[in-house]
Amino acid sequence: FSAPVQFLVVAGGIFAPIAAVAGLIAGMSADPEPILTYHRWLGVTIGVAGAGLGIWAWRRPWEDRGAGMILALTIMTIAIAVQGFWGAVLTHGMDHLSF
Repeated sequence: FSAPVQFLVVAGGIFAPIAAVAGLIAGMSADPEPILTYHRWLGVTIGVAGAGLGIWAWRRPWEDRGAGMILALTIMTIAIAVQGFWGAVLTHGMDHLSF
């Protein structure tokens, strides 16, 4: 599975910064809210970290199952889940998960 893992991490490293820039542009006209600030800067962090992980996976593909890469991808997964939650709060309100 090393080739698919490397491909996905590198693809994420390419598209994460693009998504971060697109989010920054989209949020420029929004009203300043604390959640938007958190969402914005976590998005920038995810974009930069995603680019770094993509470069790491491209240059050192033999480390794709190393403890450092697994830890970094776990942290990124949690950050992306939090980012998605904050994005939903911005568009649907804090109680968007109330069924």
